[in-house]
Amino acid sequence: EYVEIISQGTIDARRLATYPTFQVASPLVNSYSVGASIINFGPAALFTGGDPVTYFGGNKWKFWMPLHQELLLLATPEIRLYGKAFPGPEIGQQWFDEFLVAFPDDTPIVKVRVKQHESNGTAWISRRCSSPRFETLQIHLGQDASPLKDMRHLEYTAGKSVRFEVNCRNQAARTEYLYFETPSLVFVITSSHAYVDFRDRPELAFKYMHLDFIVMEALRPQTFSGILPEIWDLQPRSALVNAMLQPPEGMPQPSKVSPEPEPVQVCEAKAPADCVA
Repeated sequence: EYVEIISQGTIDARRLATYPTFQVASPLVNSYSVGASIINFGPAALFTGGDPVTYFGGNKWKFWMPLHQELLLLATPEIRLYGKAFPGPEIGQQWFDEFLVAFPDDTPIVKVRVKQHESNGTAWISRRCSSPRFETLQIHLGQDASPLKDMRHLEYTAGKSVRFEVNCRNQAARTEYLYFETPSLVFVITSSHAYVDFRDRPELAFKYMHLDFIVMEALRPQTFSGILPEIWDLQPRSALVNAMLQPPEGMPQPSKVSPEPEPVQVCEAKAPADCVA
């Protein structure tokens, strides 16, 4: 089936903040007043990424995906999100290297992969977003076999209810991302290095570049389905998801700890909903 994806120009509303501070336009779930200035130093209430971990409603779960398998992470009335994990150098280390966003009938909207670099090829890190060349993401629109060649900072629409933007932010390293809006879900797919796992080995932190999935707004998440809503206890857990919550054989059982601050993208809450980073 042919899916028309139209370029319509730059986004004027619901954009990511340019800096790690933002003004609250309406009260948040917690006790922040209108007009308060907030700096996000740690994970939002809802985050899926890392190796992988996910946050929801103040809780944190570590889970392990079957490697190199495309699995349904999240389904809403408008889209289905599939993810694929790849392994790290040690037992239990893994990250997402591919996401597929599709319509409910599984017709592809966009597929995002981590762009591979040579292990010693880190010159791209210093390139700023003024360069149109993709450095960390490989993006395929619809069923196109060829990836996008240049970053055009444009908005795309798919069907009647999905629109998204491909863009870049200048941070400690160049950060490329896709920003999606649907009636039920506003989210970001972004490239990320593995600094949390390799604080003293920057070459490994960039070798294991991966993707993170950040939910900015969610409407009635209790109606969503897939692996993540099961992990979040919004849906009954399947045998597959229960198995994902158990450490791989050969890896010691981690002790239960409270969520730790990690560098994440800015999450702007505009409605009383959990925010996923």
